[in-house]
Formats: sequence, C-alpha cells, structure tokens
Amino acid sequence: MPTKDLSEKNPTNHKPSKATFDRDFTDFTDENWNNWTVGPNGSPDNLKVVKEGNNWALNNQGRSDVGTLLRKTVENLQPGQCYKFSIKAKQTSPDNREVVLALLAAHTSISGPVKIAAEDWTSLAGTFTAEETSIKLDVFSHISYGFQDFLIDNLEIVALED
Repeated sequence: MPTKDLSEKNPTNHKPSKATFDRDFTDFTDENWNNWTVGPNGSPDNLKVVKEGNNWALNNQGRSDVGTLLRKTVENLQPGQCYKFSIKAKQTSPDNREVVLALLAAHTSISGPVKIAAEDWTSLAGTFTAEETSIKLDVFSHISYGFQDFLIDNLEIVALED
C-alpha cells in the first residue's frame, strides 16, 4: 500500500508557540510569594507574610535600608508591549514613622517616590514598555532609619491594550 507524504500538513519543524504574558497577581494568600524575592536591601527577618482578618499581606517590620526590598523577574513579555505594575501599601507603625516607596522596572523609577499613609491603603502604579522578554521589577524604599512598619499587598503586573 502506498504511503502519503504528510510533511506539508504535519511539518516536523513546527515549534510550539511560546507562552505570552497577560497578568501576574500576588496577594500572598496562604503565604504564597508567587516568585517575589527579598531584594538586596530587604531583610528576610523583617519581611513576613501575615494574615489580618481575611486578608493576607507582606509585612515589613523593622529596619529598612534605602534600596530594593522586593524583586521579581517577569518572563514571557512581548518586546514593545506596554505593561502596568501596581501595588498597595499601608504604614502600620504605632508612632507613624514615615514610609516612602517607589516602583522600578529595569532599575528605572516608574512610580513614586510616594509617602505611604497609615489610615488607608495607598496605591502605587506605573507603566513600562518591555524591551526584552524578561524584566526585573522592584519595590524600592527611599527611607533608611530606625523602624519602618508597613504592609504590601496586591502586587499586579498586567499587559495593557494597544
């Protein structure tokens, strides 16, 4: 029985399409850091996931130095695509010490510095355009003295519509 050539219909050099990035969301539920790591200026002893009522959040309790507290490398970005990076933060120090945070994409500020209030959650958000398929995103502290107690929650990276 003759065989048919199926190479045109089923080429062997077909490569599966690479995953594309749409959204990444971290709310620390069940102590899940979702690949966020303590940055070079953060302290693993000071950054702990806590649950207050029904809400999970990352708590910084103690000294913070100026610099990157949290970092994440995001993969599968589309070069030329615009993305939004946002977080919520709340100052929790009993003596109302100043907390000032910023967001960075590839070591460039995209939001802030913003003074974080104690009464309500403060939103920080900025946009960046991917130049490569991966990027480092940072939560950056602008204050370095004594104790800075604050919560960070709802870290989100989302692709924006063209």
